[in-house]
Amino acid sequence: MSDLEIKIEHKEQELYTFNIRNKEKFIVQAKSENLGEINWFTENKKAILDDELSVLQENMSIAESIKNFYENIESKTDEEVDRVYEYRTTHGLRFAFRGQDIDDIYIGKISEDRYEISEAGGTHWSITIDINDFFHQLNNEIARHM
Repeated sequence: MSDLEIKIEHKEQELYTFNIRNKEKFIVQAKSENLGEINWFTENKKAILDDELSVLQENMSIAESIKNFYENIESKTDEEVDRVYEYRTTHGLRFAFRGQDIDDIYIGKISEDRYEISEAGGTHWSITIDINDFFHQLNNEIARHM
């Protein structure tokens, strides 16, 4: 069981609030007019479960590896840049909540049976998560609001 908690709150005539947190901090706190943005996770579930980042570096999180990739982009091919961008669209929470001030956070597979959520912007953190528990909580929260 992971230490993450997912909550969706909605008050009549107000926006949905979507929270992912662990014991220490809020990982994501976003607002949405509808559940469409939150469905991004469901729409990208297969990619989140199956895709491994081609530029993932040993001893680096997904977020750190992507940051490092773009810091050295001049040595990359167009094909590599396209692959990393495609990965970002299906694993980056900024793509889930476009237009909101969200840290550059990624969720995905780091090895055969390990998943993480990580950020490497102003701060760096990485949390290994139970991906089945993550989607179970998410589905329960979406169902509560249907």
